[in-house]
Amino acid sequence: MIKSANAKQIYTLLAVIGLLLMGFAFWKYMIMKDLDANGIHGNGVVVENVYQRSNSSGKNRGYAYYPKVEFTAPDGQKQSFISTMFGSTPALYTVGQPVEIVYPKDDISKAQILDFSYWGLPAIFGAIGLILFIVGGWGRVSIIRKGTPV
Repeated sequence: MIKSANAKQIYTLLAVIGLLLMGFAFWKYMIMKDLDANGIHGNGVVVENVYQRSNSSGKNRGYAYYPKVEFTAPDGQKQSFISTMFGSTPALYTVGQPVEIVYPKDDISKAQILDFSYWGLPAIFGAIGLILFIVGGWGRVSIIRKGTPV
């Protein structure tokens, strides 16, 4: 059985990590929301699935498919980018598939596909953070209510 002092520390740590993850999620959400509201929206087409080394860190980095998207900028020039937000094996997109994109008005090189990966990162981190915060807070309160001396 875990001693109450250790349990308090563990529950506090879980709650703090949860708060940090929710803070990160909120920060990313605000950046995405600003881009969504003030960026240039357009349509593109997946022209290729590029098989390249994964963006994930660690020694077990594998390879994944990343969609290469082509679109026409407001000035009429053809532009393309490789979406590196999330790679997958097998490829999530098929060649010729239309996609919605968004990019900052001042930097077309930061174009992104508007799909689950766009809003998914803040949602995933927020959900995990909320769960950790609830578990940590609940555990901490239950220890305090028991009145167990530390």
